[in-house]
Amino acid sequence: MFLVAPLWALGAVATVVLRHWLIAVARVRATPVVLVGDGIADVLHRTSAHASLVMLGFQPPEDGAEGGFGRTMNNLMNGLGTVVMVWSAGDMNLEA
Repeated sequence: MFLVAPLWALGAVATVVLRHWLIAVARVRATPVVLVGDGIADVLHRTSAHASLVMLGFQPPEDGAEGGFGRTMNNLMNGLGTVVMVWSAGDMNLEA
């Protein structure tokens, strides 16, 4: 299982710590991997092109930006197999 998060959102060390925490909370067997590339589309297609299932997190677009959001998501998902889009819950406590 690969967990992909943009490094611009977190520092590299925080990204690895977060992934280890997420794996422990989810109680799954996985190895966290930090992937580096020229943007999320490059990394996503390079690492997930042959995956059986891709879980793609997203934040909903601002009002009026839905068209651009749709095009961006279509470009990200183009060429992938089954994709589950996961709307971020923000500050939700996953241990509650």
